[in-house]
Amino acid sequence: MLKQYELVGDALCRRCWRDLLGDVMRHIKRACTLLQVGCLLALLLALPIGLNSGSTAFAEISSIGLPAEDTEQTEDAAGSVSDSLSSDTAQEGESSDENLDSVSEDSTEGVDLTKYATLDEGTYFLTSTLSGHRVLDVPGGSVSAGAAIQLYGRNETAAQQFVLVDLGSRQYAFKNIKSGLYLCYPNDASRFTDHPRLTQNSGNDGAWGFAWHARQVGGGFVFSPVVDDDFAIDIAGASDSNGIEIRLYQFNESVAQTFTLEKPKAGILAELAAAHASDLADGTYYIRSAKSSWQTLDVAGGSRSSGANVQIYALNATGAQTWTVSHDQNGFVTLTNSGSGLVLDVSGRSAQSGTNVQQYASNGSAAQKWIAVKDGGSIKLVSALDPSICLDIAGGNTSNGTNVRTWSDNGTIAQRWTFFNLDVQREQLDALAQQNADNIADGRYVLALGVGGAKVLDVNGGSKVNGGNVQSYVSNMTAAQQWDISHDELGYLIIKNVSSGKVLDIAGGSCTLGTNIQQYSSNGSRAQRWIAVPSVPGGSFRLQSAVLPDLVLDVAGGSSSNGANIQTYASNGTSAQNVRFVSAVPNVAPSDDFGLDGWFTISLASDSSRVFDISGGSSSNGANVQTYAANGTFAQVFKFVYEHGYYRIVNAQSGKALDVDGGNVCPGTNVHQWSSDGNNANQLFSIVRNDDGSYTVTNKATGLVLSVANSNVYGDIPSDSASQRLAFTKLTSLLPEGFFTISNSASSSVVLDVASGSASDGANVQLYGSNKSIAQKWKVAKVADRDNTYTVESLVSGKVLTADEDGNVCVRSFDNGDARLWTAQIDKGGINFVNVATGKVLDAAGGSTSNGTNIRLYDSNGTLAQSFKLSACSLVDSGTYVIAAASNRSKVLDVASGSRSNGANVQLWSSNDSGAQKWNVSVNLDGTISIQNCRSKKYLDVLNAQGASGANVQQWQGNGSSAQRWRVDYVGGGSFVIRSALNDSLVLDVNGGALNDGANIQIYAANGSDAQGFYFAQTSYTPEAVDLAVPVYNQYSVGLPNGCESAALTNVLNYYGFGVGPCEMADRWIPRSSWDFVWCFWGDPHSYNNGNEICAPGLNRAANNFLASRGSSLRSYDVSGTSLYDLCNYLDDGHPVIIWTTVHQGNVGNIYARQGGYFACANSHTVVLKGYNPQTNKVMISDTIDGYTTCDRDWIAWVYQQRGAQAVVIK
Repeated sequence: MLKQYELVGDALCRRCWRDLLGDVMRHIKRACTLLQVGCLLALLLALPIGLNSGSTAFAEISSIGLPAEDTEQTEDAAGSVSDSLSSDTAQEGESSDENLDSVSEDSTEGVDLTKYATLDEGTYFLTSTLSGHRVLDVPGGSVSAGAAIQLYGRNETAAQQFVLVDLGSRQYAFKNIKSGLYLCYPNDASRFTDHPRLTQNSGNDGAWGFAWHARQVGGGFVFSPVVDDDFAIDIAGASDSNGIEIRLYQFNESVAQTFTLEKPKAGILAELAAAHASDLADGTYYIRSAKSSWQTLDVAGGSRSSGANVQIYALNATGAQTWTVSHDQNGFVTLTNSGSGLVLDVSGRSAQSGTNVQQYASNGSAAQKWIAVKDGGSIKLVSALDPSICLDIAGGNTSNGTNVRTWSDNGTIAQRWTFFNLDVQREQLDALAQQNADNIADGRYVLALGVGGAKVLDVNGGSKVNGGNVQSYVSNMTAAQQWDISHDELGYLIIKNVSSGKVLDIAGGSCTLGTNIQQYSSNGSRAQRWIAVPSVPGGSFRLQSAVLPDLVLDVAGGSSSNGANIQTYASNGTSAQNVRFVSAVPNVAPSDDFGLDGWFTISLASDSSRVFDISGGSSSNGANVQTYAANGTFAQVFKFVYEHGYYRIVNAQSGKALDVDGGNVCPGTNVHQWSSDGNNANQLFSIVRNDDGSYTVTNKATGLVLSVANSNVYGDIPSDSASQRLAFTKLTSLLPEGFFTISNSASSSVVLDVASGSASDGANVQLYGSNKSIAQKWKVAKVADRDNTYTVESLVSGKVLTADEDGNVCVRSFDNGDARLWTAQIDKGGINFVNVATGKVLDAAGGSTSNGTNIRLYDSNGTLAQSFKLSACSLVDSGTYVIAAASNRSKVLDVASGSRSNGANVQLWSSNDSGAQKWNVSVNLDGTISIQNCRSKKYLDVLNAQGASGANVQQWQGNGSSAQRWRVDYVGGGSFVIRSALNDSLVLDVNGGALNDGANIQIYAANGSDAQGFYFAQTSYTPEAVDLAVPVYNQYSVGLPNGCESAALTNVLNYYGFGVGPCEMADRWIPRSSWDFVWCFWGDPHSYNNGNEICAPGLNRAANNFLASRGSSLRSYDVSGTSLYDLCNYLDDGHPVIIWTTVHQGNVGNIYARQGGYFACANSHTVVLKGYNPQTNKVMISDTIDGYTTCDRDWIAWVYQQRGAQAVVIK
């Protein structure tokens, strides 16, 4: 082959030359005679290859094959990445300088080369795809020719690395880095069936083949000799053990024949370093964790010793946290600590994941070399020991003192870093200061904080000394909370306290998070320079320190407490870092006069359903101003008083003005009401009308704008937001329409009243104590087309409030005259009723509030005698009423015959003041009323709950059904309709419209006729005494000395008309027992000595057995447990009640027997409760020993309860 050559001009490339030479040599081998060989050689020497004149084209032609090595390669040195990279490059260069021939025989002629893979030259491990991923290896790192090749675990030595040489025509050779010899097979293909081992050899003696084809199989390659691709490199027995021989074997595509080409770490690292050499500039940096930007790479304790640990620690700008970045000629980075002069080092040069990182004296080893790989906005530091490991924070923990180590690259943020150049960053801060210099004008401000409501920046205790602490405190407008703002030549803010003259300062100029903020004498340092950077929400700023980017003023812990400390902290966008600059001396321009005469509601322009409201309708100073659902009360009505260019806004209910609390300029200051004072700037407002018709209202004293948030009204910095755009709605109807009582403002207990409840024309109007009668209820209705003008109609008669010519006020029929019309004006939190005809106002004569005080007209004088308040009322309140026909109030609803029975008919009857014509009205939770007859205690009821026109109306015991519920409407003229809850279109109706006694009451379709109009006249009811005609048998006279139960039951049965005697009852119907006294009589009722008693269950069963035997519809009921007072209800219905008491109604005697819940006592007795008198609180008893007796109801109730509250009733 050519050992030397010189090519100039259009010289062939070395690979093309090799190919050409190979073709020539193949022809030589085919030559049959020396003459043919000689001719071919002569032809070769005569080829026109464009050599320079006089140059030597070929110095020597030697045997065809690979040259012996000129030099022996040295083993890869792990100590220096740069040396390793240089060694690899030199070896690959040597290999390429060898003018390698193709294989000696013409093996590629006529062969389809497309089935073979194309490979890139380079240095590789030939890695098995067996599970152990071992590699081809020269045993012991031998450099001897003929050394066998084995399989061995990868150890990064040169004995395992091969330079892949491209021989052309997709043929390749593998040259071992350590020995310089080639991966060879016997050149005699006939020997392949013996599965020969592969060796390393020079390949120059013709005995060894060195050229290989590669075929891609799966994820790897199968390598076959060029001379016979039916064979391939094979791992003997497909074993994955160290030392297994490598041989040729029949091609089978198994994993034992499949290899991958993997680059050595040194090569990968060299390529990576070169590719990323420009990712990080040389310079001095703080190296901050991308996971927590204020946690910084730090030498523990600021140590200067080799081996000192490297950790993560909060930024403090010391030398222990400052690192100098320098690159070598190959792009590798060395990180030198500024505090110690030592470099970042992987302990023990270990490439194991989890190895500690330290600082160490520089030694140029790979343990101190790094590759800075840019990854988005951060840097990954890859160790030069292994491209798969990088600098890592242990456990991803960013707490102070967390260890730093190497770890397998996992892509997490714990392995990413930001390099912070202080000088560059401060230049950027200076630019930021210039950019934001105009955000805040020089002047005096209160610095309102974003947390804690009306909290501001405050010097603790008003201190005037250096180091005085700065805190958060509720705004009080003292000089300790006011700050003078000025700018330096770079645009930074200098913030000087008005009280002390000292400036806002970071203690010690520290950049450590959490450093205290204090006041200090001005010294021009960056610790006293600030930038107001716009924040969110609008109008807020964060105070950026000039010390470091993202170091901002912060309320410690986001606390809203008074005294919360102010510190520095990393910018995090929270409200604890928001500051508003509020002028301490606002200049609010006067307002135009918009002619806001009259009374208004005030709402947000965006929501008219909620209006400004004085909380609770209070008239007290300090009552809060809020928004509330519009309800028509005067607590929501305001007037605008224009004075000297500003408005006062006065509430109609209280007469007090809107006031910004304390004149505090802090945003969020509450708005309340206070006694109106035209000289108080806290109550003066400048109003601007916006283009959309809304208004913005700015307080003169504070410069704050009336704003709404969470239904509260407060002052805030102008923002032009919807929460500051207000709508003023003028009221043309100050009074709501509806039903009211009208009280005098001097005393809410007296109201307008029609004297004696008269329905007559001209009935006088007076003041009278509120009693909820119809005579004190009024319908207020607005007059059409007249602002704030009303009629006031009495519900007694339908007549309206009228001013007579003599000035007296009465009720008269409406006639469209102005004397019957009233204009409402607000005064003293109440209403003045101004008579339209006279211009005079409604007045309580003499300013009196006594019952019967006359109501008249009088000239307006501003006294409370002329001020009235409306209170909404129900049409009918709970109470006792006579319900009369509206067309003839002498005819009233009546229970026929005064019956107490269920189903008794209800009719119209002439008023007779009986209980049958009086009704208790109760208002139910659903707004309906129930109507109960006073005498019978039964309810007005629709027969069978028929919701049909013509259904009869009766009385029935209460059941809560819709058949017993009613709604009342006023229809004018002093008339009410009573609607059935069964069907709102069905109303109480006098059948046929008749007014005669006995006219039937029904429900009927509403038709507006007089037959359906009723009037509720308040009355009282004294319950009537009840005394039923119950006979009395004396138990002794009939031979039953212990038979009181038998005699009492006999008395009741005879009351119902059953002819039965006490002895028959005792002997035939009441069973006896020698021990059971609950269901039987214990002993003999005829005996004086052997007679005891029977309890309610047994007597009840005996009574029912008797009633059944007589075929009666009556039944007996055990009503034990019912209170004595409720037992009287049975008496109202005509049903006497048997009760268990004591002999002569005395105290309970000795108890001598118990059975279940019952007991027998020495003086047990049974009597009949037959009547009661609620006026005297007495009960009437039929007693089988004492005869007819009258007893105190409370005493009998106590005795009855002590005896176990046993009772039986037949009904």
